[in-house]
Amino acid sequence: NLFIIIAYYLIFAPGKLSVDSSILLEDIQKHNASSTGTAVYARYFQLLTINGNFLYLISLVNIISLYLGVKFFCQTYFANFSTFKNSFLPFFILSPFFGFVGMTIGHETPFVSGTLILMSFAKKRLQFSHNEFLKLSNLIIILGGLVLCNCRFDGFFVTLFFLFIFFHKIFMKALLICSYLLFFFLQSNLLLVPAAPQAFKYATLMGD
Repeated sequence: NLFIIIAYYLIFAPGKLSVDSSILLEDIQKHNASSTGTAVYARYFQLLTINGNFLYLISLVNIISLYLGVKFFCQTYFANFSTFKNSFLPFFILSPFFGFVGMTIGHETPFVSGTLILMSFAKKRLQFSHNEFLKLSNLIIILGGLVLCNCRFDGFFVTLFFLFIFFHKIFMKALLICSYLLFFFLQSNLLLVPAAPQAFKYATLMGD
Protein backbone atom coordinates (compact mmCIF):
# COMPACT_ATOMS: atom_id res chain seq x y z
CA ASN A 1 0.00 0.00 0.00
CA LEU A 2 2.83 2.37 0.79
CA PHE A 3 4.34 1.97 -2.68
CA ILE A 4 0.96 2.67 -4.31
CA ILE A 5 0.53 5.85 -2.26
CA ILE A 6 4.05 6.97 -3.20
CA ALA A 7 3.33 6.24 -6.87
CA TYR A 8 0.10 8.28 -6.81
CA TYR A 9 1.89 11.10 -5.04
CA LEU A 10 4.76 11.21 -7.54
CA ILE A 11 2.38 11.04 -10.52
CA PHE A 12 -0.06 13.74 -9.36
CA ALA A 13 2.23 15.97 -7.25
CA PRO A 14 1.88 18.75 -6.30
CA GLY A 15 -1.86 17.99 -6.53
CA LYS A 16 -4.91 19.55 -8.16
CA LEU A 17 -6.45 22.62 -6.55
CA SER A 18 -10.22 22.79 -6.19
CA VAL A 19 -11.93 26.06 -7.17
CA ASP A 20 -12.32 27.14 -3.54
CA SER A 21 -8.71 26.33 -2.74
CA SER A 22 -7.50 28.24 -5.81
CA ILE A 23 -9.29 31.33 -4.53
CA LEU A 24 -7.95 30.75 -1.02
CA LEU A 25 -4.42 30.33 -2.39
CA GLU A 26 -4.62 33.69 -4.16
CA ASP A 27 -5.99 35.32 -1.02
CA ILE A 28 -3.23 33.88 1.18
CA GLN A 29 -0.53 34.99 -1.26
CA LYS A 30 -2.05 38.47 -1.01
CA HIS A 31 -2.08 38.13 2.82
CA ASN A 32 -5.86 38.34 2.77
CA ALA A 33 -7.15 34.84 3.67
CA SER A 34 -10.84 34.64 4.55
CA SER A 35 -13.09 31.90 5.81
CA THR A 36 -15.40 31.49 2.84
CA GLY A 37 -14.83 27.90 3.88
CA THR A 38 -14.20 27.29 7.55
CA ALA A 39 -11.53 29.25 9.41
CA VAL A 40 -10.06 25.87 10.37
CA TYR A 41 -9.52 25.03 6.70
CA ALA A 42 -8.05 28.46 5.98
CA ARG A 43 -5.40 27.94 8.69
CA TYR A 44 -4.90 24.27 7.75
CA PHE A 45 -4.31 25.30 4.14
CA GLN A 46 -2.07 28.23 5.08
CA LEU A 47 0.09 26.15 7.41
CA LEU A 48 0.55 23.17 5.09
CA THR A 49 1.18 25.28 2.00
CA ILE A 50 3.64 27.47 3.92
CA ASN A 51 1.68 30.66 3.26
CA GLY A 52 0.64 29.52 -0.21
CA ASN A 53 4.17 28.94 -1.49
CA PHE A 54 4.42 25.14 -1.45
CA LEU A 55 1.68 22.65 -2.39
CA TYR A 56 3.61 19.40 -2.03
CA LEU A 57 3.15 19.06 1.73
CA ILE A 58 -0.62 19.54 1.88
CA SER A 59 -1.22 17.00 -0.91
CA LEU A 60 0.98 14.50 0.94
CA VAL A 61 -0.93 15.03 4.21
CA ASN A 62 -4.26 14.73 2.36
CA ILE A 63 -3.52 11.42 0.65
CA ILE A 64 -2.01 9.87 3.80
CA SER A 65 -4.92 11.01 5.98
CA LEU A 66 -7.41 9.59 3.45
CA TYR A 67 -5.61 6.26 3.51
CA LEU A 68 -5.58 6.19 7.32
CA GLY A 69 -9.26 7.14 7.46
CA VAL A 70 -10.27 4.29 5.16
CA LYS A 71 -7.94 1.87 6.97
CA PHE A 72 -9.32 2.72 10.43
CA PHE A 73 -12.88 2.50 9.12
CA CYS A 74 -12.35 -0.93 7.57
CA GLN A 75 -10.55 -2.27 10.65
CA THR A 76 -13.33 -1.03 12.93
CA TYR A 77 -16.53 -1.77 11.03
CA PHE A 78 -15.44 -4.89 9.13
CA ALA A 79 -13.41 -6.54 11.88
CA ASN A 80 -15.58 -9.67 11.65
CA PHE A 81 -15.28 -9.83 7.86
CA SER A 82 -11.55 -10.39 7.47
CA THR A 83 -11.72 -11.44 3.82
CA PHE A 84 -13.63 -8.30 2.85
CA LYS A 85 -11.46 -6.09 5.06
CA ASN A 86 -8.21 -7.49 3.64
CA SER A 87 -9.35 -7.28 0.03
CA PHE A 88 -11.24 -3.98 0.03
CA LEU A 89 -8.41 -1.73 1.22
CA PRO A 90 -5.89 -2.78 -1.50
CA PHE A 91 -8.68 -2.59 -4.10
CA PHE A 92 -9.63 0.89 -2.93
CA ILE A 93 -6.00 2.07 -2.91
CA LEU A 94 -5.55 0.82 -6.47
CA SER A 95 -8.70 2.55 -7.71
CA PRO A 96 -8.40 5.88 -9.57
CA PHE A 97 -10.87 7.31 -7.03
CA PHE A 98 -8.27 7.14 -4.24
CA GLY A 99 -5.52 8.82 -6.24
CA PHE A 100 -7.80 11.52 -7.64
CA VAL A 101 -9.53 12.39 -4.36
CA GLY A 102 -6.42 12.01 -2.25
CA MET A 103 -4.40 14.37 -4.45
CA THR A 104 -7.14 16.97 -4.86
CA ILE A 105 -6.39 19.96 -2.65
CA GLY A 106 -9.77 21.03 -1.34
CA HIS A 107 -11.76 20.98 1.87
CA GLU A 108 -13.64 17.81 0.85
CA THR A 109 -10.63 15.48 1.15
CA PRO A 110 -9.68 16.32 4.76
CA PHE A 111 -13.38 16.36 5.68
CA VAL A 112 -13.91 12.82 4.38
CA SER A 113 -10.70 11.63 6.08
CA GLY A 114 -11.64 13.24 9.37
CA THR A 115 -15.18 11.85 9.25
CA LEU A 116 -13.91 8.29 8.67
CA ILE A 117 -11.43 8.65 11.54
CA LEU A 118 -14.03 10.00 13.98
CA MET A 119 -16.63 7.42 13.02
CA SER A 120 -14.05 4.68 13.57
CA PHE A 121 -13.16 5.97 17.01
CA ALA A 122 -16.83 6.52 17.84
CA LYS A 123 -17.38 2.77 17.59
CA LYS A 124 -14.15 2.04 19.46
CA ARG A 125 -15.36 4.32 22.25
CA LEU A 126 -18.36 2.05 22.72
CA GLN A 127 -16.15 -1.05 22.80
CA PHE A 128 -13.21 -0.04 25.01
CA SER A 129 -12.93 1.04 28.62
CA HIS A 130 -12.46 4.72 29.41
CA ASN A 131 -8.77 4.38 30.33
CA GLU A 132 -7.97 2.12 27.38
CA PHE A 133 -9.63 4.51 24.95
CA LEU A 134 -7.91 7.64 26.27
CA LYS A 135 -4.38 6.60 25.33
CA LEU A 136 -2.15 9.40 24.11
CA SER A 137 -1.88 7.86 20.64
CA ASN A 138 -5.67 7.67 20.36
CA LEU A 139 -6.11 11.25 21.54
CA ILE A 140 -3.59 12.54 18.96
CA ILE A 141 -5.41 10.71 16.14
CA ILE A 142 -8.78 11.98 17.40
CA LEU A 143 -7.50 15.55 17.57
CA GLY A 144 -6.25 15.22 13.99
CA GLY A 145 -9.63 13.81 12.96
CA LEU A 146 -11.44 16.75 14.55
CA VAL A 147 -9.25 19.25 12.69
CA LEU A 148 -9.71 17.46 9.37
CA CYS A 149 -13.46 17.03 9.84
CA ASN A 150 -13.92 20.74 10.52
CA CYS A 151 -12.41 21.72 7.18
CA ARG A 152 -16.03 21.74 5.95
CA PHE A 153 -19.04 23.30 7.63
CA ASP A 154 -20.94 20.00 7.77
CA GLY A 155 -18.15 18.67 9.95
CA PHE A 156 -20.19 20.48 12.60
CA PHE A 157 -22.75 17.65 12.71
CA VAL A 158 -20.16 14.86 12.68
CA THR A 159 -18.24 16.52 15.51
CA LEU A 160 -21.37 17.02 17.62
CA PHE A 161 -22.24 13.33 17.24
CA PHE A 162 -18.72 12.26 18.17
CA LEU A 163 -18.54 14.54 21.22
CA PHE A 164 -21.93 13.27 22.38
CA ILE A 165 -20.62 9.71 22.75
CA PHE A 166 -17.06 10.63 23.78
CA PHE A 167 -17.90 10.77 27.49
CA HIS A 168 -20.59 8.83 29.30
CA LYS A 169 -21.12 11.46 31.99
CA ILE A 170 -23.76 14.08 31.15
CA PHE A 171 -21.67 16.92 32.60
CA MET A 172 -18.67 16.11 30.39
CA LYS A 173 -20.90 15.72 27.32
CA ALA A 174 -22.43 19.14 27.96
CA LEU A 175 -19.04 20.75 28.63
CA LEU A 176 -17.48 19.37 25.45
CA ILE A 177 -20.46 20.21 23.25
CA CYS A 178 -20.81 23.75 24.64
CA SER A 179 -17.08 24.35 24.21
CA TYR A 180 -17.26 23.14 20.61
CA LEU A 181 -20.32 25.26 19.83
CA LEU A 182 -18.50 28.29 21.18
CA PHE A 183 -15.45 27.48 19.05
CA PHE A 184 -17.50 26.76 15.91
CA PHE A 185 -19.36 30.06 15.93
CA LEU A 186 -16.32 32.10 16.98
CA GLN A 187 -13.67 30.26 14.96
CA SER A 188 -12.97 33.22 12.66
CA ASN A 189 -12.17 35.40 15.66
CA LEU A 190 -10.26 32.72 17.54
CA LEU A 191 -8.12 31.77 14.53
CA LEU A 192 -7.80 35.38 13.36
CA VAL A 193 -9.32 34.70 9.94
CA PRO A 194 -11.67 37.34 8.46
CA ALA A 195 -15.19 35.91 8.51
CA ALA A 196 -17.41 35.41 5.49
CA PRO A 197 -20.75 37.24 5.55
CA GLN A 198 -23.17 35.46 7.91
CA ALA A 199 -25.71 34.79 5.16
CA PHE A 200 -23.00 33.18 3.02
CA LYS A 201 -21.72 31.08 5.93
CA TYR A 202 -25.09 29.59 6.81
CA ALA A 203 -26.02 29.11 3.16
CA THR A 204 -22.80 27.13 2.76
CA LEU A 205 -23.56 25.09 5.87
CA MET A 206 -27.03 24.22 4.54
CA GLY A 207 -25.60 23.49 1.09
CA ASP A 208 -22.93 21.18 2.50
